[in-house]
Amino acid sequence: MVRRDQIDILVELAGHTAGNRLDVMALQPAPIQVSWIGYPNTTGLDSIQYRFTDARADPEDTEQRFTEELVRLPHSFLCYTPPPEVGSVSPPPSEALSYITFGSFNNVAKVNAR
Repeated sequence: MVRRDQIDILVELAGHTAGNRLDVMALQPAPIQVSWIGYPNTTGLDSIQYRFTDARADPEDTEQRFTEELVRLPHSFLCYTPPPEVGSVSPPPSEALSYITFGSFNNVAKVNAR
């Protein structure tokens, strides 16, 4: 379908996370292929030429190797604007409790007794 539709630039948004389409990207269906936002690390695929990132996620002096050429966006490779109805941020609970509570917005399947 990508070749039939003559897509020039194909962007994969999941990387090595659930539901990714790296299998499709490995087939090089588009002349230019990019990885962005879903997984801030290399895909390891020679068929993906570029990965959008920023200087925080991938500093200029990094020694890590990538299969993709890094395209560092000027501010952040992540975009987020909270909706206006969210309101202002409250003080952290640690101010009242005198200890830090850790939280994670992760896949619940990863939570276990360890």
